[in-house]
Amino acid sequence: MAAKMADAVIPPRRNAQFWEDGHARNSAVLLIKHIGSSVWKKCVNSHQCSLSETAMYRCKQLMGDKLVSRGFNKQHIEAIIKVKVLNRMTGLGMPEYQGNS
Repeated sequence: MAAKMADAVIPPRRNAQFWEDGHARNSAVLLIKHIGSSVWKKCVNSHQCSLSETAMYRCKQLMGDKLVSRGFNKQHIEAIIKVKVLNRMTGLGMPEYQGNS
């Protein structure tokens, strides 16, 4: 995450305590204690994380949780193929819009 300059949006436990000074998790714990967990989740857009976790769960259930290929380049291609298959399946399940003609 540091290489992508991203922030972790992992909700701390209900009884979370502060870690050492300057740790990024401390700000989340402090905000949750002041504004509440549900408001914090809305502020950091936690719902998007939940959607991505659900999508990964579906992908693993349909296509297995491991890559079969051994080489990195082949694993990369295998992962791309799995994503394209999942996107295609999702597209087929979408309802088609029929306008009033």
